[in-house]
Amino acid sequence: MSPGATVVWLVPELVGADGSVMAHDRRDIWIGPVGPIPVSEEKTPRRLAAEAGAVRAQKLTTVDEHLDALRSDPDEWTRCEVVARLEARGRDDARTVPALMDALANDSSAFVRDAAAMVLCGHVEEDRVADALAHAMGDEDAEVRWSAAYGLARRRA
Repeated sequence: MSPGATVVWLVPELVGADGSVMAHDRRDIWIGPVGPIPVSEEKTPRRLAAEAGAVRAQKLTTVDEHLDALRSDPDEWTRCEVVARLEARGRDDARTVPALMDALANDSSAFVRDAAAMVLCGHVEEDRVADALAHAMGDEDAEVRWSAAYGLARRRA
């Protein structure tokens, strides 16, 4: 394993501060010292909607289709899935970054805005992207603000 790699551990039991073993009745994960984080297999309405959005987004193949879906698909989960796929397929397309900046500023879904902010972190050296992320620091959603702050922190001074 390389230095600095993130390790995810599935732990069937926890060890208390005194060395005692504490049993638990669900699967948990630990990411470094953070945990236990419960893992759920439950098919919640949100999870089902996200899975359906992913299926719809997987059917898109061209940059044009991704751009159109990001701008106009009525389903927030499809738009959320489209964000990363657009970056993968259209990274070199001049329309991609402006479309992501528009999603960050204007999408009604915090999930889409957050996804756009995280993808834009990879373009933070562009002044227009840094400005968009700085504006997103005023977003009503805490996750969007955190992602914007993360991106701005990555910018070289």
